This record gives sequence, structure tokens and C-alpha cells, in this order.
Amino acid sequence: LDFPQDLLQFYVDLSDETGTEFPTSLFLSRFPFTEFQTFASALPWYTSLLKEAQASTFYLPSDFVTEAVDEEIASTSETEPTTSKTSSIPIST
Repeated sequence: LDFPQDLLQFYVDLSDETGTEFPTSLFLSRFPFTEFQTFASALPWYTSLLKEAQASTFYLPSDFVTEAVDEEIASTSETEPTTSKTSSIPIST
């Protein structure tokens, strides 16, 4: 099983990080998810890991919506809004 070149390069880039915090931005912008998925699915423990997690698929970030979606919401109410009427009683002191 050959280790994907893009995954190796990512590891090198990650090891060059000098900060002490987890480099989330590096993962978001440069992690080779597709290559990792292909590589991981060939490992002998991959299916047992999915089974233990009660999952059937390893999802990639690209499988999820990553941009806001604007939707126009139309009202379907057929009744008029009601207002409550109140009366005030003046109190003399």
C-alpha cells in the first residue's frame, strides 16, 4: 500500500508549523481529503472502524454544504392577524 504523495506533503507542511495551537486553517485549506479517503479505505481496519462508529461511509467536507443558502419564505397563513383589545381604567391617588 503506497502512501499518497499529497498526504506525505501535508505531513511535511504540518511538521513545519511552529505554532503551539492546532493548525485548523491548514487542515481546512490544504488537507488532501480525497487522497486520505482512498488510502484509509484500503486499510484492513477501515471497515471495522466504520462499523464501530455505526457509520457506513467516510464523508468528505465536500459532501456538506459549505456556503449559506438564501431562501425566500412565503407565508401560507390565510387568517388575518388578531389584535387584543385592552381598556385602561384611570386610577386616582
